[in-house]
Amino acid sequence: MSVWTAGDKFSIPDPSSMPAMPVWAAEAGAGGAKEKAEADTRWISDFSDDLTVAIALHEWDEAVRLVEEGDIIPALSSDSPY
Repeated sequence: MSVWTAGDKFSIPDPSSMPAMPVWAAEAGAGGAKEKAEADTRWISDFSDDLTVAIALHEWDEAVRLVEEGDIIPALSSDSPY
């Protein structure tokens, strides 16, 4: 037994009456989230490589600069919930 009857119709709202989609939602739907995740992954990889090299070469000023740069990135900050 179905809860739907033959007379039930679902009307699709007029798109012009709907509010504009937020930019972040449009980007996520258009593959923007995937591209951002890939760019973030590349940045973190490059960042960690640069920091590793600076430490290995005892370039302490450069290592400190990189750590300070990483600390302003929300996902890498010590204040981040992640």
